[in-house]
Amino acid sequence: QICWEQIGHQLEERRVLVAESCGSLARYASASMRRSLLLSILNDQIIDKVPMVRAAVAKNLALLLPWIPPDAASDKWSQIEQMFLRLFYDASEEVQESVRNSLISIFAQWSVHVDRMQSHFVPMLFGEVQKLLKNIDPTRLHQQDCIRVDKVFDILSFLLPMIWDEVVSKSPFDEGPPAQALSSSSAKAFPSKSSSSVSSSSKMIAAAVAEQTAADDEEQQFELRQIYGCDREQVMDKQQIDNLTGQINSFLSNYHVLAPQTTPWKELEWTIKDFVEKLLHMIVLMDSMTSTRVTNTIARFLRSLCNAFGGAYARSVVHALFLFELEKETHLSNPREIQLKRTRLAPVFIVGVLPALEDSDLEQFLRDLVTNIALEECGWSLTQLPMLKDCVKLLCSQKQHDDSNPADITLTSMKTVTVNLLCRELLMHPSAAVRVVVVHLFNVMVDILSGSELEKRLLPALITLSGDSDLTIKTSCIRPLGTFCTMVKRDDILEKISIQFDNILEGAPHAVVLEVIRVLGDIIQNVRPTFRDGCILPKLTRITEKNSQSRNEQQKQDVARQLFGAYKALAGCTISQDTTSMYIVPSLRTLNQVAHTMGDPFKTSVAQMLREMESVVGRIDPTQSLPDQ
Repeated sequence: QICWEQIGHQLEERRVLVAESCGSLARYASASMRRSLLLSILNDQIIDKVPMVRAAVAKNLALLLPWIPPDAASDKWSQIEQMFLRLFYDASEEVQESVRNSLISIFAQWSVHVDRMQSHFVPMLFGEVQKLLKNIDPTRLHQQDCIRVDKVFDILSFLLPMIWDEVVSKSPFDEGPPAQALSSSSAKAFPSKSSSSVSSSSKMIAAAVAEQTAADDEEQQFELRQIYGCDREQVMDKQQIDNLTGQINSFLSNYHVLAPQTTPWKELEWTIKDFVEKLLHMIVLMDSMTSTRVTNTIARFLRSLCNAFGGAYARSVVHALFLFELEKETHLSNPREIQLKRTRLAPVFIVGVLPALEDSDLEQFLRDLVTNIALEECGWSLTQLPMLKDCVKLLCSQKQHDDSNPADITLTSMKTVTVNLLCRELLMHPSAAVRVVVVHLFNVMVDILSGSELEKRLLPALITLSGDSDLTIKTSCIRPLGTFCTMVKRDDILEKISIQFDNILEGAPHAVVLEVIRVLGDIIQNVRPTFRDGCILPKLTRITEKNSQSRNEQQKQDVARQLFGAYKALAGCTISQDTTSMYIVPSLRTLNQVAHTMGDPFKTSVAQMLREMESVVGRIDPTQSLPDQ
């Protein structure tokens, strides 16, 4: 009664004390008082204007929840769920920290204890994800929305081991007799199937409460077991775990998720129908899946799921369901709908599911994807090339991870598979259309791979393709070669690229020359001065001289305009008088001669730049007019 009267006290410290009292009294209060008075006080305080009070509510709701038994959960679940969501979406960082550190883990564990995880908690989280993803505009991502999506999937990831423990503990298989008397070293991993899965995690929730209250762990654990009807904790030894795991893996390896079948294992069916399939359909329907950040979040969750549920489940269930959705309905009359679905599913499948399988699975799928998009076969089209680029970017941009995370270790190997496939096998594909797509993917990879990978793998592949007889492929290689020049510091590598540019320009048609000038102009400010002065400027000078001798007037003018743009890009660069005198001034004079056949604005601009450059080398007064030539 005293706590109730202090809810509206003017001092915020007093209101914090009220919330803390509810958490501290939870262990000692009667069952009826826990579910009524204490919960009602915290519920009223959740709308307090002061973040410090709301943060205290989150912390002490976490202390109260373990003491609310299963028989009360059915009546109070809706109220507690609403309290959880209100605190979860609270804008205050102080409240968010309290929710992260205290409430989320205990609420999740409590939902297992009261048998509400599968029927209520996970569906509620999926509902929140669906609402958040529906509200996200991929063209205008709001940081807060993305953070909320990340947090919901973090909770789902936290639940995965509990979900799988529940599936294993309710499996129709017999773990067999124990090999020996249980010891502390062998008692781990899964609860005994002869005991409720609640007993296996009573220690977890008791320890979590004890950590926040500095209370005695063993005493609380005993009391919580009494609440949940568990008088002892039973676990399996290593032999039983191995025996049961082997039976489960054997069952899953022969499990055909797409074939109609009945199984007494309803917990496994729940993970398929209400977990994986629901997530898959959510991905298909959401416009926000075009956002790389959202894709990364869901892919990370899928990697955690496959890692927690094991390789047999990943292949027989997750991989099979995704692959079926990606390949089905290619005969339908609405190809746009099919392409949209695939564009949303493929990146998540490639980065989220395939890392859990063998390297050959990614290699085969990626090979098929590149060739199908390039050749526009099996319902794929070139309009999905941006999606393919995003997939390669996600695969190649993975940094070194903590070795304790098997999913991340596997993901790092996916990068190696991707680079090997593109830089070796597909590089020599007989179809020019496939090789063009490979060059487009190189353009993405050149900004991501490490210096060593660029020099040893990507550059040799690019040099090979830049000598291709197909004009489109040759032209497509120019841009990534130029990007290389801005990233590489070694002189011998830069010399190789310079020679390759010379090879490309040798007898090059008009379109290739224009692309070379365009790329050289784009990179001229970002390369090393020695490469600029010793490679780019001499090449521009040779192109300028050769262009002045062209008999095709239109092509001559096109090249002249592109050259002038490249020289304009030199603005702000520090260039020596000797270099200016040797390359820039002669080129501008030649360009000025060509400009006389073009419009006055262009002719004036070239003449002005020439005056400025000649003034740099002391040839003329820049204020004087340049005589006609």
